[in-house]
Amino acid sequence: MRTLLISHQLDYSGAPLALLELAKVLQEFGHEVFLSALNPGPLGDDFLSHQVKPLQSKQQAMDLYVANTVLSVPAALALAPSPESVLAWIHETGFFFRILGATPAAFSLEKLKFAAFPARFQIDEFAQWMPAAARMQLRNRVWMPASEPSATSKDYYVCSGRWEARKNQSRLLELVKALPSGPTLWFVGANQPPGTSPTIHRFLGTQSPRESKRIISEAKGLISPSLSEAQPLTAIEAAMAARPVLLSDIPAHRELKEAMPDVILFDPGRVESFVSGFGLLQEQSADISLRSRLQAAALRNFGPASFAENVRRVLTQLPSAHRGRG
Repeated sequence: MRTLLISHQLDYSGAPLALLELAKVLQEFGHEVFLSALNPGPLGDDFLSHQVKPLQSKQQAMDLYVANTVLSVPAALALAPSPESVLAWIHETGFFFRILGATPAAFSLEKLKFAAFPARFQIDEFAQWMPAAARMQLRNRVWMPASEPSATSKDYYVCSGRWEARKNQSRLLELVKALPSGPTLWFVGANQPPGTSPTIHRFLGTQSPRESKRIISEAKGLISPSLSEAQPLTAIEAAMAARPVLLSDIPAHRELKEAMPDVILFDPGRVESFVSGFGLLQEQSADISLRSRLQAAALRNFGPASFAENVRRVLTQLPSAHRGRG
């Protein structure tokens, strides 16, 4: 079966990284996997290293076209012979349209027949914009180097993502001031914001996936004050590295807590909620058995075995996948 993956970009953000994991599983299933990207980026080399072939011509016939984001849906619909050959794996939330200042109609979502989402809440959220589509859940697969829960950590906490209003990092800088002794924060993926002065915190900018995973695995824990997420990979990476996580109380993070009950939630609008949550984070950091339990839950829900089975279930619902086996 010939499958074309279409990404809006090939940077080190969550959606392209998730697409690479999908490519690996499709190859394990015997698919011949091709890649098309609307914008290039460093992750392109990783796809090539896994024998994912770049699309040479728009005339190349494929059995299945996978659009990895809302932004790549129009390209997939334009390349595919019919919408029945397109699977949209949507990594955005409805908040995305507010950021972009565009309507869902601008991306032809109403033409989709099949759509999958990492998080369950997205299935209902996007229903109004794709009334004809069969909607399924396809959780992200997350890979982390093997680590022991007892491994010592360094004296910092990680917050991951580009510096933007949606990620709410500026609020986190205010919240930590309420703690008796301010912890050191390492901001992975964020450069120091203009107008701010150097502090004990570090702004590390964009990191390679391997370096980002190392920083997370050596931290005392991960904190996310985000206002909107679909299914945050870095929080799952931290759990897989047996590092506790303190997350804002939003739908995506509530779903993570369902899968990994030891996740700690807090209300970023309430200082006392953060202070209480941070206290629990410190306790978990010192509890090896609890961190081992967190790691096991992350591997069970977001590891290779569950992801492969999830992909298999999704493919059985696609008529193009059945034709491709012939």
